[in-house]
Amino acid sequence: MTALLLSGGCVTAESPAIYGVPEPIDFNEDEEPTEPARVEIELDECSDGLSDNAIAQNLAIAYHYERAHNDLTLHSARIRQFADRLSNASFGLVTAPSDPPLTEFAFEEDAYVWTSTAPTQARIEVRMSNSVGPLPYDLFDPSTYLLGAQVTQPEGSDGDLHIEHHGPGPLVHMLGQGGEPPNPLVIAPQALQEQAESLGRLGLVSTLIVEDSAAASQVHYEVTTTELMARQVAGEQPLGLDLVSSDGFDDGTGQEIEQRTWSMAESPVSDARNRLDGLSRINVVGGAFDFTAAYQWKTSVEPTITINCLP
Repeated sequence: MTALLLSGGCVTAESPAIYGVPEPIDFNEDEEPTEPARVEIELDECSDGLSDNAIAQNLAIAYHYERAHNDLTLHSARIRQFADRLSNASFGLVTAPSDPPLTEFAFEEDAYVWTSTAPTQARIEVRMSNSVGPLPYDLFDPSTYLLGAQVTQPEGSDGDLHIEHHGPGPLVHMLGQGGEPPNPLVIAPQALQEQAESLGRLGLVSTLIVEDSAAASQVHYEVTTTELMARQVAGEQPLGLDLVSSDGFDDGTGQEIEQRTWSMAESPVSDARNRLDGLSRINVVGGAFDFTAAYQWKTSVEPTITINCLP
């Protein structure tokens, strides 16, 4: 139990290596690696007369889109790890910060935030709630529960913690001792487990914002996860991935991405949490020719891609 801190005819080809897909977080070293992404291309009606190089240049943005979205498996893994740390936490077990910290997310205003700037700009925001509403407090900060808490464990206390404090914090009720706990507050080991369980029952929803740049092109998307209890996110429940916005462009070719279909989620297979299921379809307009690209994930890290002329 973690402690809170005190004090296309049709051709089939692999995606070009230049658009190399990042490796997923490997949570199961015995897992067989997935096949590389497959691409089925049928462009006879719209690319007649164009050189192979011109066609490849026009398709580059479609591979860029694939790469940017394969990172979804990495980011959902980070969210799940955060939920695991939280749903296994309890108050008052240690009196010094842990090393490494309990979570790589930093608390900012009302959310836990993780950011990355290289090779992709990404931001994950995780927000917690209870039955009343959002919780704009750092659940890993002991002053959220008790102000100025100092913990001791006297000899002969049978594991009980004695906590002297300067008054209640905004979520003091999560300690199970009411709104005005005694000073010192005595917490039995069983109560610590109950506190960990109450943290696991809190609602968790996250937002992921990605800006992925390559040469003259950029792919942007924002998704939110369906709200679940923290312990569900940490356990067997797959994350639903709801699209908020998606777009992209290539200044070099004048192309733009139009998102047409989105139905994505983590794989429901319990031992394949870092895999995706679903379909994303885009139209790419501008450039040498317009086309549509469909990305199909079937309990996989990388999708099968089908590219056709736009009707």
